Amino acid sequence: MLKKYLSRSVSFRYIIPYFVVLLTVFAGIVLYVSDVFDKAIQENVLEHNTNRLGLLRVEHEKQLSTLLSICDQLSLSPQISAFKFMEKPMEGYYIKQQLSAFQVANNFCDQFYITFHEDDYLYSSATSISMELFSRQFIQYENISSDELQTLLRQTHNSPIILPVQKIRNMPVGEAPVKMLSYIMPLRLNGKYSIGNILFLVQDSTYQQMFTDEIPEERAMYIIQGSQILEASRLDVPDNLILEEVYSQKEAFVRELTSGGEKYLLFMQPGELLDIRYAALIPQQTVKQQAMRSKIGFGLFLLFLSIPASLIIFYFTRRHILQPIREIQRRVGAESGFGDGFASIRNGIEALIGQNMDLNTRLHSSLSARRAEFVHNFVKRRFSSREEIVEAAARLELNIDKPCYLAAIISAASSAQKPEVLIEASSCDGVVTCCTEIMSEERVLFLAFCDMPEAAASWAEQTMESLHLICRDAVVALSNPHFDFSEAGAAYLEAETAYDNRFLMDNEYVLYFSQVNTAVENVEPLSQRFLDGFYSILQNGAGDGEKALDEWINSLLETFSRQKLSLFAFRMLVNDIVSALLGRLSTLQSIPADNLQYYDIFNLSSCRRVRDLTDVLRRLCSEILKGQENLKSDREPDDIQKLTTYLKEHCTDPNLTIGSAAEAMGMNSARASILYKEHTGMHPSAYLQSLRMEKAKELLTESDLPVKEIAVKVGYFDSSSFIRRFRQNTSVTPAQYRQMARNRQDG
Repeated sequence: MLKKYLSRSVSFRYIIPYFVVLLTVFAGIVLYVSDVFDKAIQENVLEHNTNRLGLLRVEHEKQLSTLLSICDQLSLSPQISAFKFMEKPMEGYYIKQQLSAFQVANNFCDQFYITFHEDDYLYSSATSISMELFSRQFIQYENISSDELQTLLRQTHNSPIILPVQKIRNMPVGEAPVKMLSYIMPLRLNGKYSIGNILFLVQDSTYQQMFTDEIPEERAMYIIQGSQILEASRLDVPDNLILEEVYSQKEAFVRELTSGGEKYLLFMQPGELLDIRYAALIPQQTVKQQAMRSKIGFGLFLLFLSIPASLIIFYFTRRHILQPIREIQRRVGAESGFGDGFASIRNGIEALIGQNMDLNTRLHSSLSARRAEFVHNFVKRRFSSREEIVEAAARLELNIDKPCYLAAIISAASSAQKPEVLIEASSCDGVVTCCTEIMSEERVLFLAFCDMPEAAASWAEQTMESLHLICRDAVVALSNPHFDFSEAGAAYLEAETAYDNRFLMDNEYVLYFSQVNTAVENVEPLSQRFLDGFYSILQNGAGDGEKALDEWINSLLETFSRQKLSLFAFRMLVNDIVSALLGRLSTLQSIPADNLQYYDIFNLSSCRRVRDLTDVLRRLCSEILKGQENLKSDREPDDIQKLTTYLKEHCTDPNLTIGSAAEAMGMNSARASILYKEHTGMHPSAYLQSLRMEKAKELLTESDLPVKEIAVKVGYFDSSSFIRRFRQNTSVTPAQYRQMARNRQDG
């Protein structure tokens, strides 16, 4: 009956699990706190007893230092010297007066006596007494005979002698024996030569006060020297067991000790004086009792805490579970009253699921569109925080919460342009991707999220290999890795830049933005150099023009490839060259419409690589060369033709200048330069330099002459000027040019 009631009661079906959870939490807390208490109390006991033992060591060594200080002061006192009482009785009186001050100031030592090696008397602050009377009647040791005591007091000792605590019948104290500890310390004249000994007597009660702690705790404490216990407050543990553990140890330690089936903790600290060690012993049961008291107190606290916790469970069960469930019952048509109505709720939910199945299907089919929209919003920085971005991606079943990401632009032939084809080709373990189409440019923008930049580079290489199986003209352009989601726009622009540089970079491989060279400072001198070379070809005429034109175009394309210009620098250079060529062509004839298209093509995206320029340049330059030959005799003055011929014939003369050439033609040098530039498009000095460079290239290619000799043969006084001019004209040194020419011949 109870089981049936529990199964149908909503209250009990929820309250019982809550109580189980509460009990589980309490049990976990109890176990955890129990372990914490054990460790904390263990550490507290260790720390307290270590400190207590250290306090005993410091206090005892302070008292020992006082005794040693008394010895030192007496040794250095000018009134203290070895004598015999029978010969100088007044010296005994003086010693008693001096010892009185030390006796009053000393609260550790109960009595102390001085004896000299050659004297038969002992001296204290109260009396002088013969050694025989002192050892036989005045003081009697429990474990030492009178003869042994006399021997110890008369002997010369190199270091202090300590006699362990024992019962001593001492007349100044009374007839009853009293436990005392004895110190026999050597007395040295001026701290050097032993003249006697000092006997210090310390009562056992003084040590017991040192052993006593303000907080009562079951503890034994020991003062040990060598193999004997000098003083102790003991537990039921044999002394020899303590000595075995401490005797040979030089360093402080804390270790467990077992005696009579009981476990103890033994502490030891070495002293700094007289090779004394200090030890303390406490029962492990003391630690357990302290821990148990703390656990019981915490258990009572949890028991008290369980009362308000139970009330809270009842309150929240009724308010936040029973009432909502009954509300759902009413909304789905279940009968209220006894019973939980879960079956009715389940049927209602299943009906709702069936009604929304079509909506779920449509939402799932639009996942790719929503991901594309996410890519647009991500690149345009329409999210306010990284958390918002990660959450939005999670709703699209994308886990992009990774340290690194980059943008990639992928282009392929129209047959392979479908995003699903590219997504399948770009799938890679460890890299999360999403994409959107850039419809106007037939490209797809990918975002790749990964743990490390190396994983992104591997993904790009793998994607390129997969796409080449589908389309050989596929292009993959990659931005730099980024770690801040707010840099998404910059990543997109970097991928765009890398993609635009497919004209210059080999798009058979992945195009990395980091490989794009954006330097354009050398564009203008580079374009002028090639234009001067082209104008020189025009001046040489049609006979050698075709061959020279071919070499000029090959040199231009080779420079493009070697310089690795950015797309912007490349377009500037091509713009300068093509504009100058078309301008030159316009001076010779009207420009055909198809030739004008050569210039427009560079503003479009159909030119995919540098070698696509070859046919354009050849056709355009051929048109210019033909027009130049047809109109050369009509348009160019005789003086210009004569100056050109003179420069050709004398170009290898080092003394040749434009001024001397103009003077030989009967012309003014300034006027000649202006006319020459106007009719040929280049300065006569540039033409002279191009002639010398062509001659130098010929000698470098067809002979083994040293560079120094070639410099003289082409019209330069020194090789350094020649090398500098040659490098300005070709971007390489003469030696490099010769090696490149030989490599082409061998190839």
